[in-house]
Amino acid sequence: MRMIDEIIRQASANEYNIPIFGYDEWQDLKAQFKTEGELHDGVDTILPAIQRWIANEKPALPIVRPTVEEMEKCFNSLLNMKWKNSVRTVELDTVRNKFDEQVDISHVVSCGHNFNSVSNHFQCDNRYTCGHATAESSQWAWDNPFSGRTRSMLLYLWREFKDEPSPIDEDKYRCMFRLSGYVATQFKPAVAKTIYEMESAKKVIDISCGWGDRLAGFYTSSRTEEYLGCDPNKESYEIYKKQCIAYEELLQSPLFPEEVTFEDHGDWFEVKGHKRVRIYNRPAEDIDWDTVCETKHDLMFTSPPYFGIEKYAEGSDCEDMQSWKRYDEYDTWRDTFFYPVMDAMQRNCHKVMINIVDPLVKGKRNYIEKDIRARYGIADIVGMPIAKRPLSDDNTTNYSVDTDEGEKRVTFIEPIYVLDKP
Repeated sequence: MRMIDEIIRQASANEYNIPIFGYDEWQDLKAQFKTEGELHDGVDTILPAIQRWIANEKPALPIVRPTVEEMEKCFNSLLNMKWKNSVRTVELDTVRNKFDEQVDISHVVSCGHNFNSVSNHFQCDNRYTCGHATAESSQWAWDNPFSGRTRSMLLYLWREFKDEPSPIDEDKYRCMFRLSGYVATQFKPAVAKTIYEMESAKKVIDISCGWGDRLAGFYTSSRTEEYLGCDPNKESYEIYKKQCIAYEELLQSPLFPEEVTFEDHGDWFEVKGHKRVRIYNRPAEDIDWDTVCETKHDLMFTSPPYFGIEKYAEGSDCEDMQSWKRYDEYDTWRDTFFYPVMDAMQRNCHKVMINIVDPLVKGKRNYIEKDIRARYGIADIVGMPIAKRPLSDDNTTNYSVDTDEGEKRVTFIEPIYVLDKP
């Protein structure tokens, strides 16, 4: 045990404070500690040693944290992004949702991940604290290295890639979190900016500010002026303040400086400068929107917490305010959270747009789209292209369909529903 612990200690003398090995080093180490009957070569000796190292030394999560410089560069690039280049039409018979079902959409908003650092600089570590209905968060696993969850994640280090030498480096740890752990995904800020620009929205509402991605899209839009939002996650709420101040500074012009004011009212704050932002640290269903909305807003655009999927703020003092904790049945979530909030949005906004997918919980699909159609009607569906993830038996990468014009590749999308006007 002393020998392997010393090897792990020496291999962790790097900026990440985690054991890193070159490809040949890793192969030699596995061979050195190989014992009969193991699941993988050396795993019964090496993996516990890595667990002990993490437990004793408590290294920070080895993840990519965008720098201030990267955030600022990303902000300016997003500010100058031509939103019309992100909007395109597709042939309807080639569009599918994640359930591999055809979807009738008007167009897609197609943006990459290249602008994500604009908000991820602030929210990166916070995202890793979010768990899933089927798995603890990556941060929890890292903080509990002797758990079965962490052991399962660390087994990824033994994964071999065909015809490709695979060292144990920081990139492999990051892949471990993404592929064997759980990492909450961002909403693309570029999509948010495109929606705001496309709708010529000046005053917008977001009833689930999430990881601050739509807030970033708001600040980089040339048309938006006021943002009204809420989120019950205390950690995220405190970070929104930093985002707003940073974005206001980036919008400053040396020739025409704008005075920026910040007011903190405990469970809500307001920033006024180039733009006006007001965010409440409350669940959306607990807010009297008819009072909070000073005038009718142009657009409500959000991606609300899905029923029974992600566990935001798990283990924190605001856990009981989270949608996943409050509602353990889909019908209760729909009738107590979703419907009342959407009703309020219909009263206080000229247009309501929602990015949401039928949540699949414990093998049961909950049909939120059907419920939206029944209660509000759907005027339009905008598609957001995603990597192929249909819940079907087909695992090919280039999925295609036969059409009247021959075989064509499928575009998989997540829907953004445009509700009928009340």
